[in-house]
Amino acid sequence: MQLNHTMPSTELADALAGIVTNTHWLPISTQFENEPSEFNLPGIPPLLSLLPKSVSDIALTHNIIVFVQNIFKVGDWRKLLEYGLVESLLKALVCLIHQKKYVISDLCVPESNVIVCDINNFLSLIAIHAIQTSGSGNIQIYNELIMLVEYVCCLENKSCGSVAQCSLAVKQSHCAILQASLKALSDAIASHPVKAPFLSSVISLSSDEVDSSHSLSSLHTLTIGGKLSKSELNERFKTVVTKATEFVIYSEPVTEQQANNYEEVRRVDEFVREVWMFILQALVTVIERRSMSSRTSWSNVVWANKEVIRNLGSQLFLWLLSPAHTRNLKLFTVQSVLNEPRCKDILMYILHNTHLEKTLALFLWDIRYQSGISESDARVCEELTLKMEEWCSSPILGLVNGSHEITVPTVLEACMEASLSRNEWHNQHMSQIHRVVHKHEPLVADITERAESVTREVVANQSFQRKQFLDNFKSDLVSKVQAVFKWKEIVNSLTHERAVWHFPESYPRSWELDPTEGPARVRNRLRRCQLNLDNKYFQPERRQSTDPPEPPLNFIFDGSLSTSAVLIDRLHSNSKIRHMCKASVISPDNALPGELLIGHCCLYFVPSTMGMAMEWSFDQIKELHRRRFELQERALEIFLMNGETFLVAFESLKDRDNFMSALLDCELHNRVASEPLGDAVDLWREGHITNWHYLSILNTHSGRSYNDLMQYPVLPFILADYTSSVLDLTDAKSFRNLMRPMAIQEKKNEAHYINNYNYLKTELTDALNVMSHNHEPYHYSSHYSNSGIVLHFLVRLPPFTKMFLSYQDNNFDWPDRTFHS
Repeated sequence: MQLNHTMPSTELADALAGIVTNTHWLPISTQFENEPSEFNLPGIPPLLSLLPKSVSDIALTHNIIVFVQNIFKVGDWRKLLEYGLVESLLKALVCLIHQKKYVISDLCVPESNVIVCDINNFLSLIAIHAIQTSGSGNIQIYNELIMLVEYVCCLENKSCGSVAQCSLAVKQSHCAILQASLKALSDAIASHPVKAPFLSSVISLSSDEVDSSHSLSSLHTLTIGGKLSKSELNERFKTVVTKATEFVIYSEPVTEQQANNYEEVRRVDEFVREVWMFILQALVTVIERRSMSSRTSWSNVVWANKEVIRNLGSQLFLWLLSPAHTRNLKLFTVQSVLNEPRCKDILMYILHNTHLEKTLALFLWDIRYQSGISESDARVCEELTLKMEEWCSSPILGLVNGSHEITVPTVLEACMEASLSRNEWHNQHMSQIHRVVHKHEPLVADITERAESVTREVVANQSFQRKQFLDNFKSDLVSKVQAVFKWKEIVNSLTHERAVWHFPESYPRSWELDPTEGPARVRNRLRRCQLNLDNKYFQPERRQSTDPPEPPLNFIFDGSLSTSAVLIDRLHSNSKIRHMCKASVISPDNALPGELLIGHCCLYFVPSTMGMAMEWSFDQIKELHRRRFELQERALEIFLMNGETFLVAFESLKDRDNFMSALLDCELHNRVASEPLGDAVDLWREGHITNWHYLSILNTHSGRSYNDLMQYPVLPFILADYTSSVLDLTDAKSFRNLMRPMAIQEKKNEAHYINNYNYLKTELTDALNVMSHNHEPYHYSSHYSNSGIVLHFLVRLPPFTKMFLSYQDNNFDWPDRTFHS
């Protein structure tokens, strides 16, 4: 079952959760009380696959996340990560924002943001486990978690823009993870024998970040086993602080407009300030380390990473003062440094080379003269500038007070340098991210290959079973059809009018025209038939009191067995098909759709509905003529040696021509080329063929067919004198003018039809302002030969009698009009 193509439902989620907990009878909301066995954990991936598609159902998504989160707490959480837990959560977050367009800043509305809170809490919980759990591979898990979030954020930025809801949602999730990481790191350091009392004030969560029911504080009540060693603590400190600082300094700066228009951007700005305060407190700890009377766990960890703190502090300090940032953020940074008692030592520590001092001087000049700050804020900047002039031995800082000239391009040059450095870092970092994202590609390829192998094997077995079933089914069906044919032969041979068991009561009493053609296309053969007409159409003395009895052994032939079954079976088993196309066999009263196939030595027609399958060997084919059907050049008429003809209509002219070309490539030994019309004229003039034969040749060449009532063969009017008692065959006036249609044999009638054509042309032009393809002017409103006229003349001859009744809504029309002779 492909869960990816299945719409999630509560019942499906309950069933999948039951696979993990072995409690199939309980809903998913109550199935996480006991720790699942390792054997049942592989049931988690199907449940995770429902997450992205279930975001439209808030309750269902919440229950799935809570269930998996409880499994994460009590089970093997690393296994869940291998099953794609992080990827599923991030995909669900993006799908949620894309689908619902939630306003993620309004976290006071539980209905809109409970899933966002659930996902952020779960991702933060994963980060906390990776940080506070001992083990060499856990820090790698943390790095991969951060890189996956960065990868998704990068994708959303490219597809939707940096200020789109989806991008901001992923960015806030990134902030939440880093916030929780810093808090978990502080807790891990504080759990050592000596605590750092001030740490609780360094990292704090705003009460409006998440609502009380989903706050991150609940995540830190967990007891995570495994004490961290000193080296592990130092490694985790370095990683978390580096990740938090890189998130700040390698992000695009926030403009004043974005900070004013987007609440989400302001929340990110608050996190940036928290990171700076964390780094500042770490710098204070490094400076004060020598004067401390007692060493704390915090100071030990910070001292072990003092070079990391120094580099990150200098980068972050200058980044916060860059011209691209808001005035408030820059002034906050300046004021926070000035508020520190060891301000001089901190600045001298982080500004450890001339380049950093020059960059600081440029940025302070920009704040003072280009940012449009108030006088009070300008005094704060000037205070820092003066102190830097006093503390620094380098003359570079004299730029600020005018010893050297500073211009805007100089500041922009420094900003451009920082931007290039950021782009270079991004390029390197993206290669690392891609390695993490695609690290499972070999495993995926191997699993895919194995899955395809299993699928091929299953499909092969299914195909074998299906083929075996169909073969048995066809064999049984063919046996039944062949038995029916045998019985029909036996019954017909023993019950005809000269046989020993003749049944006059059930034997057909009427006659109809047989479609078989004789020489010169004469059709004068009759065959027995049942008229099957209602008694109301007969004279009283000819009416039957009851329906005629059924033929002998008729019950054998009941059912829907068709000759197509036998033909199809033979085609599948014995014949090689050279060409195949869709077509319809046209008869005077029906059009039978199906498929026309050219085999090795036969031509086959297999109807798509109930009907008689047909088979014509190549040796039977005598003539092939292109025909029109429904006024389109897309038909073909086949003449057989036994006098039968079949009109076949194709879907298009191209299909007809392709079929004709493929059929002519076959060995048609008895096919006769069309007789040239000039030869037929000469034979007729010399008296070698009759008038009928000559007219049948003319009808054949003109495309007329007995199989289409709209193109039924016609005999032209020859005489013009129908009033004389004696016909003078030597007088030219006794014969019609064959150069003109019957309607305009007399010159006086010609003007009427010309005027009719011109009138229609004018009307159509005025109405449409252009000649329409489907509406063209014409001389004659009706044709001398159509299905109604043909049936009018042939109504006395079955099977045309029944066709006429069907044409006239089961009526014979008015007697004077129907039977006028």
